[in-house]
Amino acid sequence: MDKQMMQEKDFIDLIAAYGGKPEQWPDDKRDAMLAFRTATPHAEALLGREAGLDAWLDDLLPQPEATLQDRLEAQMRAALSETKTASVYPPRSQNPISRQFYASAFTALAACFVGGFIAAPVAIDMLTGGADLLASLDIISDAFLPIEPL
Repeated sequence: MDKQMMQEKDFIDLIAAYGGKPEQWPDDKRDAMLAFRTATPHAEALLGREAGLDAWLDDLLPQPEATLQDRLEAQMRAALSETKTASVYPPRSQNPISRQFYASAFTALAACFVGGFIAAPVAIDMLTGGADLLASLDIISDAFLPIEPL
């Protein structure tokens, strides 16, 4: 926004979003907001109202204990260093395939095996023509041998 282009509505929206302290304002809009502040007489009243709201909201937030804050920062640093180390050097004992994958694969193979025992006699009878050996040879020769001589 250009310094001359700052409108009161834009200024109110920006201080409502970022607060009344200029150090919290966005860098690209700070100059235009400061220019509006100096050029507009009631801008200080708007900022005063926003500063009161900021102070009230800050009072509502519980202040963390120094030991708690230090402990949380230490845990975050430890977690970040573990993440960096783990991504560079993955442990050799870590198996990427889980037990659930093995159980799923075994179940699928067992189902195929049982299904093969049930369906195999029916499929063989269909292909071979039952117990008649000549009918079986005729079916197989028609299906797999070329009709035209090579």
